[in-house]
Amino acid sequence: MKLVINGEEIREPIAETTLGPLIDRLMSERQALGLHVFAVHLNSDEVLVDSEEARSLSLSGDDLLEIEFAPIEALIARNIDNAGNYLDRLLPGFEKATQLFRTGNEQEANRYFLDIIDGIEWFSEVVTQTLAATGGDPATLKLGTETLQDRNERLLSYTTQMVEANQNRDWVLLADLIEYELTPFYEEWQTLLPHLLPPKNIN
Repeated sequence: MKLVINGEEIREPIAETTLGPLIDRLMSERQALGLHVFAVHLNSDEVLVDSEEARSLSLSGDDLLEIEFAPIEALIARNIDNAGNYLDRLLPGFEKATQLFRTGNEQEANRYFLDIIDGIEWFSEVVTQTLAATGGDPATLKLGTETLQDRNERLLSYTTQMVEANQNRDWVLLADLIEYELTPFYEEWQTLLPHLLPPKNIN
């Protein structure tokens, strides 16, 4: 197997036969340097090493494994950039769902609604992971006039109301919640995301 780390081929025997243990060893060797896995490609395909399926992938002599390590700040910056790009796609979905609910196209609107719920969960997970990486506390991290914990509680209130409206088939209320509560909430996130970046050290 050809192993390339940060663009440099590593010419050393590799005892591991599956991806997970190899990644674990390489990470432990670089942890003291403050480096973390930034990207992994196996035979040019990106691999998400957090998944059990990826960790159990078998390695063979013909494989090309490319791993990029980077400081935690780079991972955080990438997560925030990904979240910002995701918001650019999520917000138009809110608008489309609102229109569909208001025009009575409930079947298609509900498909968008499920995507919205998935999007909310994904975005919240990214924020949680980013905060964990920076060592921040949701109860004390100020984002505008609120703490992150306040925002999470406000989001929980919105999503609870939305699910209840959906269960009651109250499409007008659901459209109002998406347009007047959820949309401004995530528009705010577009300006608040950079506040999750760790402060830069000034020498």
